[in-house]
Amino acid sequence: FFNADPHPGNLHVSTDPEMNGGDVSVPILLDFGLTKRFEPHMKIAFSRMVYSSSAMDVDGLLQGFKEMGFKFQTDPFQDMSNMQRVFKTVPKSKVKEDRAEARRLAAAKEKKSAAPKRPVEAWPSELIF
Repeated sequence: FFNADPHPGNLHVSTDPEMNGGDVSVPILLDFGLTKRFEPHMKIAFSRMVYSSSAMDVDGLLQGFKEMGFKFQTDPFQDMSNMQRVFKTVPKSKVKEDRAEARRLAAAKEKKSAAPKRPVEAWPSELIF
């Protein structure tokens, strides 16, 4: 299953092999509020999407979106530069500068673009909590 809220307050690890059936460590999920069970095809599609995002593999990301059932009103390539910026590592010293630049670019894009405010036309039901 997928946990959309994985922080230390929601996850613990049991390290008692006797209690864990011989396993050295077993995750313990404390809060099931933002969790979903995925069907096998959705597990693969979601994994592809997450991996492709991390690897900045645009083709894999688009394939994952398609396999999950996303439908877009606009061309997703328009937002790929934003995705690349979100997933890149930035030194703390550049964060303020990058935020200001991102705000400036977003404002300019909003003025220039007549794109709909809701670019995703359909979400896969597995992602609705």
